[in-house]
Amino acid sequence: MDQYVGQPQFLKEVNYNIVNNLIAEKGPISKPQISQITGLSLPTVNKIVYYLEGQKRIKEAGTTTGLGRKAILYVTNEELGNILTLSLNGKSFTCCVVNMIGDIIHRFTTELDTTDYDSSIRCVMSAVERLMDNCSAKVMSIGVGLPAWVGLSGVVINAPTVPVWNNVDLRKVLSDQFNVPVYVESNVRFATIGYYAWTLKKAYHDMVYISVDKELSSGMILNDKLYSGYSCFAGACGYMSISENIPKGKLLGDYVSEIVEKMRVTEERDTLIQLRKELVTLLADVIINYISVVNPEIIVLDGPVINKELAKEISDYINKVIPQMSIPTILVDNNSMSDTYGIITWCKYKMNTGYNIIKDA
Repeated sequence: MDQYVGQPQFLKEVNYNIVNNLIAEKGPISKPQISQITGLSLPTVNKIVYYLEGQKRIKEAGTTTGLGRKAILYVTNEELGNILTLSLNGKSFTCCVVNMIGDIIHRFTTELDTTDYDSSIRCVMSAVERLMDNCSAKVMSIGVGLPAWVGLSGVVINAPTVPVWNNVDLRKVLSDQFNVPVYVESNVRFATIGYYAWTLKKAYHDMVYISVDKELSSGMILNDKLYSGYSCFAGACGYMSISENIPKGKLLGDYVSEIVEKMRVTEERDTLIQLRKELVTLLADVIINYISVVNPEIIVLDGPVINKELAKEISDYINKVIPQMSIPTILVDNNSMSDTYGIITWCKYKMNTGYNIIKDA
């Protein structure tokens, strides 16, 4: 457990956030377990749990089993509030109302009108209002995932599928309208968070998630944290220069997207085999670069033509280049909701802490 020095009120807030976050992440959990993991004394934990329970942020969830004295278990109170998620894929939003333990309680899809800025914003506002109409509790935050390059402050820097949003502070537009915290990020980063937290259960420290579809992009977890770089450009692997076979002036991401689209529509076997071979080579070269720079434990691939067989071919290619001990496990994400789960995780993370400093025991 890290040591923190500061004024008593600051340390009190830190401790409250430590316990609240731990219950949210590992509940059902008992007070003795909280004390053991955090290093806080049991009397301190008792006071904090009593306070959080009084604030209805947590609730009892049964008792421990086995021999000896039973300890009460605690979980986050799912009725504390709702999170609204909107994830844009193509020109269709997947919209969800989520409770505080991550259960989706209402879901729908809606088309985004990209004719002009005003039309697009009206669509988003209408979707949020529809979500609010189906909430079971107070709206705590809104998360929006976009196939776009999004800056640290929530400004959409470049959105190829919604160019009318380029340089728009979408976070501010929505937060001013609905008066709740809003978080805007790229879909691939949200999918990175979602897969890491929901599928891998944070079992590893370093992971790269690569999306291979209409764009080639990635998200990175380094030392258990999302890494974005100083301008949020980290992971933009579509800009890598790795092959002389790519036509001059064409970006790697655009070239890979063209291959993917051809693979989806072609019925000619020899053509499909050649396209697949080229895609394997390009993706293997991208992954080799990531291995050389950040050396992740896990690589996750996602996309309409990605499957276990293709991932195996990529791994075989990498085996010929990279020392065996440095080759990561390559996994395939088949869950279309990973980005939504990432939005949920990120919103809860932002809501629960000004001081999120929990480390796994």
